[in-house]
Amino acid sequence: MGANSATSTGNKQAPDNKPMHKCGEVGSYGGLKNDGKASRADGSRVWERDHIPAKATLFKRAKVMFNTMSAAVYECAKGKIESRGMAIVIPRKSHRGFSKTCGSKNTKTQIRQDAKSKESMTAAVNRDTKALQKHLDTTDCGPAYAEAVKELKKFDFDQMIRDAVDECK
Repeated sequence: MGANSATSTGNKQAPDNKPMHKCGEVGSYGGLKNDGKASRADGSRVWERDHIPAKATLFKRAKVMFNTMSAAVYECAKGKIESRGMAIVIPRKSHRGFSKTCGSKNTKTQIRQDAKSKESMTAAVNRDTKALQKHLDTTDCGPAYAEAVKELKKFDFDQMIRDAVDECK
């Protein structure tokens, strides 16, 4: 359906006036999702917002940090952590082809290792961004990605997780 087409319930959807993402945009996943679009008008996907470290690692880190939290608190915190976790906009093909943690490339063992400590989280960020940077340096996206990584590395993931869990208690 087009941006102004009627839905199956007969309601009209508001036009999507968000600008198209650009490579190297960095921010919270939720903020990026609200501020820009990843697909063309024809629906073809151009960009993806890559959680760094991986979303599964952020969820596991919350369990490591708060191993006695209830299932209800965890479920509440997951949504906040997903939205507030940092992401960088990159080409869809680069994300799918070169990310160390996209989809089935991220194993339970790797997630567990990456989530063990603040230092292991930093190591995961360094590993994941290095792999993508190597690929993106062969594209026009390389310089923008390098700048985004500098910004991302300033973020305190543990504090974001603490805040999310505390809000759900």
